[in-house]
Amino acid sequence: LASELEHGRTLSQGMGKFPDVFKETELGVVRSGEAVGHLEQILFKLADNLWKQSNIIMNLKSALVYPLAVVAALLIGALVMTIFVIPKMRTVFAESSLSLPPTTRILLAAGEFIGNAWWFIAIILIFAAIVFHLYVNSTEGRFSWDFHKLRIPFIGSILRKIYVMRFVDTLGLLVESGLPINQSLEFTANSIGNEVYRVKTYEALGRIQEGQKLSASLADAPFLFPETVTNMLAVAEQSASLGDLSNQIGVHYQREIDYTLKNATTVLGPILILVIGVTVAFFALAILSPIFSLTQSVQ
Repeated sequence: LASELEHGRTLSQGMGKFPDVFKETELGVVRSGEAVGHLEQILFKLADNLWKQSNIIMNLKSALVYPLAVVAALLIGALVMTIFVIPKMRTVFAESSLSLPPTTRILLAAGEFIGNAWWFIAIILIFAAIVFHLYVNSTEGRFSWDFHKLRIPFIGSILRKIYVMRFVDTLGLLVESGLPINQSLEFTANSIGNEVYRVKTYEALGRIQEGQKLSASLADAPFLFPETVTNMLAVAEQSASLGDLSNQIGVHYQREIDYTLKNATTVLGPILILVIGVTVAFFALAILSPIFSLTQSVQ
């Protein structure tokens, strides 16, 4: 960038040389700041916007680390027990005439299947991963996957709030930087990170070009944009304060997302303890129950 500036190019032109680092939205904001002569203020607003969105993503990842780690540990422990521990006890159980409980028979069957067909399971998993990757990277598959993510219980609700916050934050920043609404919506559509929201934003852009208002164009999709958001955007359009009110909506959604993630972390603790208890009880019954019965028969 320093070299580009030394050769007489603008900051936005220099940033345009690195599309993998600087998004189209950021280039538009910087370009607007250069045009109106307020680059310093625009850069501070852009930095604040990027920090806010990055902070939300980090909080979401932090909230998912603990449950994902517990689930992974449970799966690994279950596989170790099923593959290495249970088969070694098969000989002992086979030599006795005990009637094995259902939990033990399930684990013995699972251990035998995994031990004999692990290569087949690995091939199926690899094939499924490749097919899923190809499908998600196709146009139709990306839209379908992004839509189904929004419908996942609880997680989908958080994702919708994140995408709405990105929409209003980016739109507010671009409008305040001096870009026209049409260009602002185009940049916003490509920066949300969800194909469903991108298509809906482009649809709203087309309606605006036909003379409709932004709030009316979004009001027919309450699943994506809640009524509260569209009502506030309608007020912003009437009062010519779209940029300022969009930022206020973004602040509100940031607080709501933080509150939801804190509550989720609090609730997940007891749920995970219950899951761990049930899993441990299942393996304890499957392993200790026949051993106890065998000991009683020997006595």
